[in-house]
This record gives sequence, structure tokens and C-alpha cells, in this order.
Amino acid sequence: MQLNVTDLNGNGIKRAKDYLIKVANIDFQIDESWNEIMNIAEIRNSIVHSEGFLNDSKKAEKIKNYISRRHDISIENDKIILSADYCRYVINIISKILRNLKT
Repeated sequence: MQLNVTDLNGNGIKRAKDYLIKVANIDFQIDESWNEIMNIAEIRNSIVHSEGFLNDSKKAEKIKNYISRRHDISIENDKIILSADYCRYVINIISKILRNLKT
């Protein structure tokens, strides 16, 4: 299959998902894990691009809303604080998605 530049739009994770669907012909089932990966990506982006500070984040409100629903991640002085439990949770979510891709 030949792709055009516009066939793989978006960034990062969305582009990887599009590649898996369009090039690798993987039946990528969208479930709650995918939505959670997108939330995790927002947390990651804030940490990497803004040193975890939400006041510098373009999507601060979305991130704050996500964090408010969780007990294993918090905000202190406008900075994201990850717990070991949250890190384990992220590993489990990613592992689940990778297992689903394998099958």
C-alpha cells in the first residue's frame, strides 16, 4: 500500500496507531485503554515539554480534570506529581495494548 503524507496525520501516538491500521493492517480495536493512553500521553507531554508544570501546558485544564479523577497522581504547586502506583498503572495499560496488538 502506498501512503501519501496526509495519510499519517496527527502526532506521536495517533500517527503510530494510523500506521498500524493503514500499513501493518492490524485490527486496532479502540477501547478504554486507547482513551487512557491519550490521557497518559498528555501527562507525558507536560512532563517532557514543561518540566511537569501545568501553567506552561497548553492543555492544563484537560490534564487537571484527568488528575482530579485519580488517586495516584496529584498536583502540587502547579506541578504534576506521579506516584509509584501511577507508574505501575501506566506500564500495565501499555502492556495491555501491546498484548492486544500481538494477538
